[in-house]
Amino acid sequence: MLWVDMADFRRWVRWLTPAVAVALAGCGGGGTVPAAPVPPSCRVAGAGTSRCGASAESCCVSPSLPAGTYDRTYTNDGTAVTGRADPAQLSAFRLDTYLVTVGRFRQFVAATVAGWAPAPGSGKHTHLNGGQGLANSGGPGYEPGWDDVDASFLASTDAEWTSRLNCVPSFQTWTDTVGHESLPR
Repeated sequence: MLWVDMADFRRWVRWLTPAVAVALAGCGGGGTVPAAPVPPSCRVAGAGTSRCGASAESCCVSPSLPAGTYDRTYTNDGTAVTGRADPAQLSAFRLDTYLVTVGRFRQFVAATVAGWAPAPGSGKHTHLNGGQGLANSGGPGYEPGWDDVDASFLASTDAEWTSRLNCVPSFQTWTDTVGHESLPR
């Protein structure tokens, strides 16, 4: 099990997979998902970004899944599906095929050390609660998306990232130098 500060986790997932933001922005609208931009973590080819799976394909494969109505409750006895209930309508969205690799995460670390951060307000779920987003689990109101408080959780040096990422040695895939790039982070 990997222990990661949840605020850091939310931020690097947004950075690694902008297709998720595209999918969330269109939630509830059905249709198809536009072509995904190349995530910053995949702009550099190499271990952990370009050789995943049995066919050594891009680690950034993110196929579009169709919009539709799906039953959240049903019974399947092995011969037929019965008892369908609780339908949910989903918009088309993209889902990464592979877990985020150490190689992709290393690109994120390099970008944050160089000063990159998400734009203020990014990551807000504008399709919820009349456009106000998710209810704030840390207090009253709604989550604002990326803000200055979130920015304070990002490490600003390679040494600080290494310290944070080496916190549980028995689950460690991160190293100070390149070596485990194709492993999941």
